[in-house]
Amino acid sequence: MEIEKGVIWNRNFAYIIMGQTLSVLANSVMKFALSLYILDLTKSATLFGTLLAVSIIPTIIFSPIGGVLADNFNKKKMMVIMDGLYACIAILVYLAAVSRANIAVVAICLLLMSVVSAFETPIVQSSMPLLFKEDNLLKANSVVNQIQLFANFVGPILAGFLYSLVRIEWIFVICFILFFAAACIECFIRIPILTVKFENGAIATVIQDLKESWLFIRKEEPVIVKIIIVLGAISFFVSGLLFVGIPYIIRIVLGLSSQYLGINQGLISLAGIKKKINEN
Repeated sequence: MEIEKGVIWNRNFAYIIMGQTLSVLANSVMKFALSLYILDLTKSATLFGTLLAVSIIPTIIFSPIGGVLADNFNKKKMMVIMDGLYACIAILVYLAAVSRANIAVVAICLLLMSVVSAFETPIVQSSMPLLFKEDNLLKANSVVNQIQLFANFVGPILAGFLYSLVRIEWIFVICFILFFAAACIECFIRIPILTVKFENGAIATVIQDLKESWLFIRKEEPVIVKIIIVLGAISFFVSGLLFVGIPYIIRIVLGLSSQYLGINQGLISLAGIKKKINEN
């Protein structure tokens, strides 16, 4: 398959956009519903915040590995596998909710979602250079980012309304359908396959790539490490307020419905959409 010239919207790119829209929307809905479910079960800001904080750890640990895997393996297959894993997690969460399982089981499902997300996020980003030349690459990436922001805007609002209208098990059923549909659509995507030879085996190659990346950042671009630390610290405190403090105040202290919480979280994502529009 040749790299597209002078055109962005084609059948192949449409499949990517549809798959990403369904996947990110389902991800956003399920994460919000899980967080709200945990908050309603525990009624504790401390436990709620601890579980959300712990769920971020897999993303931090596995994101670099996910980036290396995305560079070295079949991207289409990885997209399908990741959404298939999301669908399996949706089934597990459904079973946990139906059986009224211990909060630990729900927390484990939230952790699993973070692990899959760490591997899934770099795949689409690394696929764009294989599909578009430099003059269209920026536009394609911008469309993908805006679709993701839009899905993250709609997701919490939709989840908030569903949470107040139907039993939570049905939310996970809907998420399963969306993930399954995304995986099916992604089967039709055509992404050029880069032939990678693993001289010392796939695992050894991944480890070597990670070592080389770390050495490059530490020796050649040490400022990147400082930026990561500063942004991480800022994100830690700001995220604590936005994703723990505000939900606790709205849901537990004020006793408002999930709809208000969903709208609040959606408006936070809307700020990101406005920023992207202004940049363009």
